Amino acid sequence: MDIEKHAHVIIINSKDNPDLNSVIAANLAVELAEEKHNVATVDLDGSDGVLSRFIEIRTQYEKEHEIWLKMPTHKVISGENEQNLSAFLQEADSKFDAIIIPSPSEKNNFKSEFFAANTLVTVLENKTSLSLLSEPEPSKTNILKPSAYTNFVWEVKKHLASAQKKTLNWVVLPYQVAEMAEKQHNFLHEISKKYGFKVAPTIFPRDVVFELLNEGLTLFDLNNPALKNKMTLSWLGAKREYRNFAEFALNPDKI
Repeated sequence: MDIEKHAHVIIINSKDNPDLNSVIAANLAVELAEEKHNVATVDLDGSDGVLSRFIEIRTQYEKEHEIWLKMPTHKVISGENEQNLSAFLQEADSKFDAIIIPSPSEKNNFKSEFFAANTLVTVLENKTSLSLLSEPEPSKTNILKPSAYTNFVWEVKKHLASAQKKTLNWVVLPYQVAEMAEKQHNFLHEISKKYGFKVAPTIFPRDVVFELLNEGLTLFDLNNPALKNKMTLSWLGAKREYRNFAEFALNPDKI
């Protein structure tokens, strides 16, 4: 990431659980802020979006408990107004190190905001998730072809390259229990070479991350002495996973 010249725009997209986009975005934003990066978040679901509610609750938590929490700059933009998003990104490009945008909650998976990304994070979270990336070739046994989603990402990559705008780093994030991640590991790495994405370190689902989000907190706030929270081994493990993901998302070629 060239943090001196341009903001690194990270889009987070999950097909099956849109709220997960915001959970990952919130933890990623606070982690990068903890690392002294200047971070902005954008909610394309408007002021009622999960990420916007998180920021609102977080601000209130600060006031009620009289403590200071790392707070990314937050921007609310209607998901239907692409011009507003483009205008904000152009204005913010030299002001931030990273801009994190969870995909909005509509069922449409072919997102126009992908064209704004430096890094696209596609989240896989269940046993059928591989069908998002590939599908059987008609009338041919055991032969797979790229899915419509994969082809769309490739069209975005080609468009950005032809316009000499930027290179899109495509990252696939397994968000799965250990058994499922292990079963899919070899196949995922095999098709990654064919489809042109990098496989991020797995994040294991844990309820505590969602519970904290509803309080306006993330895993990276729990070492704040004012909160008086004691980190369990499970929380420490989750924090390590999200930190590894943050490093990977910004520098997928160096991990």
